[in-house]
Amino acid sequence: MLKYLKLVMISVSLLFFVTSPASALTKQEVQQLLQQIEISQKEITYYKNSFNKLEGEEHTLAALQFLTREQALRELLDRLVGHLINNTAKSSEIETLNKHVLELLHKQSTVIKEEIVLIETFIKQASEKQKENTTTIDIMMNNQVLENAIRLLDEHMEALYNNSVHLKSLAQDPEKDLIYLDQLLDTYTIKSAGQLELNINALGDIASLLSFAPEDTKVELASKAKILEYKKSKIAESLSRRIALMDLRGLNTTSFYHILLTATGQVSGDIFNTEVAFDLMQRSSEAMKLWLMKNGIDLVWKFLLFTAIILLFRALSKLSTRVIGSTLEKSNLQLSSLLKEFFTSIASKIVMLIGILIALSQLGIQVTPLLAGLGMVGFIVGFALQDTLSNFASGLMILIYRPFDEGDLIEAAGARGTVSHLSLVSTTILTLDNQNLILPNSKIWGDVIRNVTAQTERRVDLVFGIGYSDDIPKAERVLADILESHKLVLKSPAPMVKLHTLNESSVDFIVRPWVKTEDYWNVHWDVTRAVKQRFDEENISIPFPQRDIHVHNT
Repeated sequence: MLKYLKLVMISVSLLFFVTSPASALTKQEVQQLLQQIEISQKEITYYKNSFNKLEGEEHTLAALQFLTREQALRELLDRLVGHLINNTAKSSEIETLNKHVLELLHKQSTVIKEEIVLIETFIKQASEKQKENTTTIDIMMNNQVLENAIRLLDEHMEALYNNSVHLKSLAQDPEKDLIYLDQLLDTYTIKSAGQLELNINALGDIASLLSFAPEDTKVELASKAKILEYKKSKIAESLSRRIALMDLRGLNTTSFYHILLTATGQVSGDIFNTEVAFDLMQRSSEAMKLWLMKNGIDLVWKFLLFTAIILLFRALSKLSTRVIGSTLEKSNLQLSSLLKEFFTSIASKIVMLIGILIALSQLGIQVTPLLAGLGMVGFIVGFALQDTLSNFASGLMILIYRPFDEGDLIEAAGARGTVSHLSLVSTTILTLDNQNLILPNSKIWGDVIRNVTAQTERRVDLVFGIGYSDDIPKAERVLADILESHKLVLKSPAPMVKLHTLNESSVDFIVRPWVKTEDYWNVHWDVTRAVKQRFDEENISIPFPQRDIHVHNT
């Protein structure tokens, strides 16, 4: 699937590149681009002259220098073409620029073709040198040179197509360039497809040799297999780019898509081509028929046995859940509901895991390597999920020590609300304004936990102030009477009314009735309301901040 996405991205990028013109440029930006193009042309001329004089490695480096600068020049030219396409106004400057850009584009047609011929020479030389290589390092180095040359060839074929599209957008006829490009694509795509099939065959041969080769030979064969595998991926990448370009040209690519699909497993953008899809379906159905004729009866019996074992252990799993749950309910152990649920769930899953392993063994799958693999995977996953395991451990500690249970009102990790769900990894809290908060257990266990509803009784702490001129004994009697008359205030422990603080503008009483936990807020609100009403009836003032403002007229 990744190969398919890669191919689609190449196709889309090409389409976008050649059909989406750049925004119009300012005069200054146009002049800067023209100056940069002129500088690039001078550098290209210099390196081409050096290329003709030098030999060996310096000869190749000079070629890379002017090829790189040609590519940069074409990018500058693309911006100028986009400017001309966007700028529909007719003026002498635009006509002059249009004429100059057309000259550059026609010159690029010739330059790109010349460079393609040069790259073909590099490819030919690298291919001939490849036959002389004997050591693994020499083979790898030469393969790298060959891959770079093939990549340059693909880039130049794309550049020739882009140049032709630019010429067409400026009312020119690039038919000769497109005919040349089609011939190149046909030739080199066929080569890539052939090389890909040969590479796959070579990998198959090495795989066969590895099954019986001596140990000292296996190392060399494995090394060659890695080189061929890497080479296969590069050939497939090049073939994908060429197929994408052929699609843009409207050429027939069915056979090449078939090679990508059947030989390498790549999924291309033309997977929905009816010819390719029909051929693949026909081959797959024939292979499936042969396999079923040979293994069908045995497979049916194994499948039936596998299903029977799974169903049996599923029933045992449910039975173990009921038995363990019933045993825990009847036991004298003071366990939380979540801890009971945890034990029953673990027992059920262990029984089911044993059943799956037994069922897999009946299908011919070796369970011992599977268990070893699970152990290794468990180690890797455990290392990668350290935070999750920390939450898991904290969840176990919460289950064992039971600082709270589902339905409790708690304050932990900066959150306040009712515990609606508790798992081994996280705790879900329903806040007082009906929001769900999911907190990691490690955050909760590593912080202060306040369980508001853990006790059946709570004390309501209230503070009421009166004025300095008010009758203190009278205020005490009124507050005590309010508490005594409220039906939800408990008689034991007895409520408390005490003069507590002489503040700057008030005399403060602390009022502390005891209530059942579920009646806390009702008593808090009722007493506060009753105090205000009774104080008003008894002419007892409740001080509030005041400020005197003196206005001076000048």
